[in-house]
Amino acid sequence: DMTELLRRLNGLMFIGGQDYCPSFYGEKTTSSTVELADDERMDFDNKLLREAVGNTHLPVLGICAGCQLLNI
Repeated sequence: DMTELLRRLNGLMFIGGQDYCPSFYGEKTTSSTVELADDERMDFDNKLLREAVGNTHLPVLGICAGCQLLNI
């Protein structure tokens, strides 16, 4: 349960990794798209971030791919 998990935290840090798929934010994959995060990670990270931003006042830090997610 993400709500219960977030109640126990003092903040969130979304770390680096592969890029989020352009289709995740409404764009098309191109030849410059190299390594993509797997679907399970993209889905979980997105749900966790939306829950945190929408229902808490936790500070959030994004590094590399985490910064991409914050922009998405």
